[in-house]
Parts: sequence; structure tokens; C-alpha cells
Amino acid sequence: MSSKPTYPLHEIKADFANPNKMLVSRTVKNDYTRLGLSDSDVVNIIQNLTGSHFYKTMKSTFDQRTNHDVYKCDWKNLHLYIKFVRNYGQTQLLLVSFKEDESYV
Repeated sequence: MSSKPTYPLHEIKADFANPNKMLVSRTVKNDYTRLGLSDSDVVNIIQNLTGSHFYKTMKSTFDQRTNHDVYKCDWKNLHLYIKFVRNYGQTQLLLVSFKEDESYV
């Protein structure tokens, strides 16, 4: 675990500036939809992330060479846990977790 992000926040924001172009798994989309959030809400939340929202960098459980950057933030009445990783082609960031932060529940 690291206290410094692997992926610059400006790159995350660039890759998640348009709801039609963001890389999101079906599971992640289902997770944020269950929270009552739309694709546009997700873009808005990510665009409002700051360095103070960074929580940790962690190794992937599937590939120890791959880092995941985790951010935690509050939005409306939700405490969110958001995790990013670079896609396998190394061309764009992928949203791999977007859920309610269970440490608050």
C-alpha cells in the first residue's frame, strides 16, 4: 500500500470527463445505479475529486504488478469508495469500483 497515487488526478479527470467515453464495467455501473447515480453523476463526482480525497494505492489481487488508486469522498448523503486502474492496453483508466464506503456503514 502506498500513500502516493499511481495515476495523476488530472489524467483520471480527463478519462472521466465524458459519460459516453468512460471505461466502466457492467458490475460497477450496476453498483452506482443501485445508489441512484447516473453516468453524468459519476462524471460530476470524479471531476470534483481533489488530492485530499486520495485514500491509498493498493496492489491488484490478480496481478501484483498492477496498482489501483482509491479515493474516498462524500456526495450528497453518500460516502463513496472509488477505485481506478489503468486498462490492459495502458491507454485509459478504468473505473473498477464505485460503491458506498463500507467503513461508514
